[in-house]
Amino acid sequence: MKSIYILAPAVILVIGITALSLGSMNNITGAVSQSIDRLSLGSFSVMPLELNVYKVQSSNPDEICSLAIYSGTEDIVQETGKHAAAAYSGNTAWKANITGATWIWNTAMVTDPRHDQTFTFVRTFNWTGRIDSATLLVASDNTYDIRINNLLIGSSSSANNYASARSYNVKIPLRQGSNIIKITVKNIAGNSNPAINTAGLLYRLEIKKADCISCERIACKTIYNFTDIKPGDKGMDIFRFDVTGGNSWGCLFINNKADLENNLIDPEKKSGDSTPGTNKGELSGYMQVFAWLDNNRDNNYSANDTVLFKGNLSAAKPTFSIADSVGAYRSPIEVGKPKYIGLFWCFGTIAVNGYNLTCDGSSPENNKAQTDIMKVDFTFYAIQASNNAGFRCNQSIIM
Repeated sequence: MKSIYILAPAVILVIGITALSLGSMNNITGAVSQSIDRLSLGSFSVMPLELNVYKVQSSNPDEICSLAIYSGTEDIVQETGKHAAAAYSGNTAWKANITGATWIWNTAMVTDPRHDQTFTFVRTFNWTGRIDSATLLVASDNTYDIRINNLLIGSSSSANNYASARSYNVKIPLRQGSNIIKITVKNIAGNSNPAINTAGLLYRLEIKKADCISCERIACKTIYNFTDIKPGDKGMDIFRFDVTGGNSWGCLFINNKADLENNLIDPEKKSGDSTPGTNKGELSGYMQVFAWLDNNRDNNYSANDTVLFKGNLSAAKPTFSIADSVGAYRSPIEVGKPKYIGLFWCFGTIAVNGYNLTCDGSSPENNKAQTDIMKVDFTFYAIQASNNAGFRCNQSIIM
């Protein structure tokens, strides 16, 4: 096979129902996002919608330069098996601040402030590649105990860990592949008012490679650039879809698709390929994608995740719903609550067996794409949910 290029052009910023495209869709190799000043409209002002897309796990490990994991509702409470809740944060004594992280607890308010309560918060994540530095910032109300891959990293018996965050070097226990961080927090019995005797955990884990051009934000480079792809090849990538300025619907549009025949060799002819010429290739017809909301934040398709779509790229302008009024996920993406989107791609046929994703490239039909080249732009798109209750991603807004 020759090549497949799947690019990410300009992110679309949307104010109200007007789509603003930043630059031409052509020849842009990364999603971009920029801040624009608050707009004044008559006697009131509107904060414009901003969309940021990050690639937090890549099928090409060389593309990932850093990984940041923040405390949030993606964490699992070990004692209940349920997701953590955003904790009540009205206690003015909570001076600790970790940008991007959310104070969490088993429930929003402490259920029994007159007695000690202890909960363990669990997050599973994957890392592939060199680890040059790994830092954990943590604050809690009250005591904490930190373990990564069952190795004790640090603990504090102080009752006021909420006053400031403490930093730990956690490079040693990290490993290639799956990692588990567990932080146990105890709320010490006290005032019976749960608004006074509050409880919570706040943390950020950041892993970095040195001497690496950061490609977490997909403005960095092409999303996919394979010099050789064969039937049965596959990969899995995780994207973070984050909006500010207003709750939003989200879509994935595939634009500027070109199927290049390149050459017409004997294996292609024997498979029935008789279409030489410009844009007569067949590769997109054998490329399939499967996407899901990674609700568990384990960087895999697993229980409690939401399937978004499964299909191939053969349509003239493929369109896929991330969140809209008729798709699998029908709630707008909320400000400050990013969604993590898993994308499994396959040259062949994707099979979903439980939570196991496989790629079968054995069909002889695949020979029709022996020398073909496919080029497409991946466009992540967001539109304000307010006043757009019936929005559907198949609407031809930017096509």
